[in-house]
Amino acid sequence: MDDGSTKGKIIKIVTRLKSGDKQAFEELYELTHNKVYFLALKMVRNHENALGPATAAKILSTVNAGMHIVVASMAQTAS
Repeated sequence: MDDGSTKGKIIKIVTRLKSGDKQAFEELYELTHNKVYFLALKMVRNHENALGPATAAKILSTVNAGMHIVVASMAQTAS
């Protein structure tokens, strides 16, 4: 179970990404690639398809949308 520390790290990394920090993308990948793969595997139920570019794009767009929601909710909380 996630104790919240991963969520905090992801938010900091996304903030760095938005500032143009190229190293941040590699850190985000290392932190999330297993979760993204297993989410894709759960969705498509096939290893090869879970690794495919179309699945990756769909998962990344879902994660991206989720990150916007997290960042927006944090901004509202901080206000």
